[in-house]
Amino acid sequence: MKMKNRAFVFGVVGVVAAWGSCREPMTFCNPLDLDYGFRNELGFHEGADPVCLTYKGDYYLFASKSGGYWWSPDFVCWRKVSPPNLPLANYAPTAMEYRGELYFTASGAGIFKSSRPKDEDSWELVNAQKSNVDPALFADDDGRVFLYAGCAAGKRRGAPTVIELDPANQFKRIGAAAECVRPLESERGWEVRGNTNQGHGLNRSDKEPWIEGSWMNKHGGKYYYQYAAPGTEFDTYGDGVCVSRSPMGPFVYEPYSPFSFKPTGFIPGAGHGATFQDKHQRLWHVATGVIRGVERRVVLFPARIDAAGRLFAETAFGDLPQYLPGKNPSPGKGNLVGWMELGCGKAVSASSEHSGARLARCAFDTSIRSWWQPKGSDSNAWIGVDLGAIKRVCAIQVHFAETEEVRRSTNSLPQDFVQKYRVDCSDDGVHWVTRVDQSQNPKDRMNAYHELENPVATRHLRLINCGTKSGYFAVAGLRVFGTGEGTPPAPASNVRVVRGKADRRHVTVEWEGGAGAKGAVVRYGVAADAMFTPFEIRGQTRLDIYSLNAGAPYWFTVDTFNENGITRMRADPVFVE
Repeated sequence: MKMKNRAFVFGVVGVVAAWGSCREPMTFCNPLDLDYGFRNELGFHEGADPVCLTYKGDYYLFASKSGGYWWSPDFVCWRKVSPPNLPLANYAPTAMEYRGELYFTASGAGIFKSSRPKDEDSWELVNAQKSNVDPALFADDDGRVFLYAGCAAGKRRGAPTVIELDPANQFKRIGAAAECVRPLESERGWEVRGNTNQGHGLNRSDKEPWIEGSWMNKHGGKYYYQYAAPGTEFDTYGDGVCVSRSPMGPFVYEPYSPFSFKPTGFIPGAGHGATFQDKHQRLWHVATGVIRGVERRVVLFPARIDAAGRLFAETAFGDLPQYLPGKNPSPGKGNLVGWMELGCGKAVSASSEHSGARLARCAFDTSIRSWWQPKGSDSNAWIGVDLGAIKRVCAIQVHFAETEEVRRSTNSLPQDFVQKYRVDCSDDGVHWVTRVDQSQNPKDRMNAYHELENPVATRHLRLINCGTKSGYFAVAGLRVFGTGEGTPPAPASNVRVVRGKADRRHVTVEWEGGAGAKGAVVRYGVAADAMFTPFEIRGQTRLDIYSLNAGAPYWFTVDTFNENGITRMRADPVFVE
């Protein structure tokens, strides 16, 4: 038996030297800290279209173009497996458990099975017939099996479909396929292409949405068919849901869609994902975060189905640290740990800055799409931040940028992108102590998250380059999480919501106040107890939203935040018909 790729990637706590050598971490932060696959033809890492499930007591995570899949016993330490006979270069891998075995397919691939997926040589081909794009396998509790696949894309309107498979006959297709959902951007604002669901116009065949990324869950006798829109390159990439009493439909669109949506923040996007149950019987939604184009990462959000049968992912404040599956001591109070971002807007410094816009402040601007880059290939490059006062630092996240210089100076192999670094802390800016030591890091970790074993009271932090194979060091985000010493902001007040008359997919939200606030999160939904669709905004007290469903009424609320915490709006939610 071959047992390859047995080393764990420490996907949450980067300061550990071996599994179990320090306190077990409690938290994670999006995007997930994985050794993402590298797209040689495009020149950057990619992790998208994820599927996660539990199998024999472990978690298995699949993503497009990853060169393998990962498994973990705890969602902390991830081990990559790369079976040579699986189509691991294909888009949208998917998996299901059926009668004790794990089944796998991907876009344009056949169906494979394994009872030992930790072993690279354990997979066998079951059915060679190729799946359509973006497949999803679903096993019902009565033993029937279904394949959801396809997309509606631009001029090829079409629709995703579902067809039954025969597990007694090599999972061959039986019966006729049925349509699942068609785009309707004239009614569903969130399906309109563009980073704000606005700007491309309607009734243009070359600008129509991509309806893709099928997934299925069953709960309470109902089938929740999930799909992605309007296109993976947009901040507004999210997941909608339709419900049926049959796995074959017909499916009825749920007006609270999109149920997974995150068009703003450090890494936007929450589409083409999968909803799964962890080992503690709690739901999660794993999805696609967008950097640029098809440069993407895997993001994770708590999910639930409420008493009214509504499925939703909790994406508000989804860029902040959250409890890992099974670690939340009070799940009824939400999954946020309570650590805020401390470095945004603070005084920064660096060994040097690249000419142009690659300035030191770009590593602290709450966007993964901008970055700091020192001049040339500075082997001693560093970047630092002054938090302004002693703060309690609990976690540090380091996001590296894939610049043109890096790409040109490497062979476009994962080992060429290993970043060696350390993070030092100081009370006075003179005397420094290393708190994160990755100076000997052997792994490709573009989105490293370090939960400190013990919180550190400090004012100054400095990220130091300890060596890269390319010689280039570029940082898209040095994110410092912890608690400030001040008070949370005042609540927003006088919230006003005006819905468009000509276009009911559009509203304008305005508010006052929030003394001491650094920003706000506008949340809305189809009921006062279901306001789970968020927009984050900084430096303004007005927001235009173009993502509504034209026929649905909505409730709105505004949360304010600063580095000391989040303040919920004290007034009743604002209702608009």
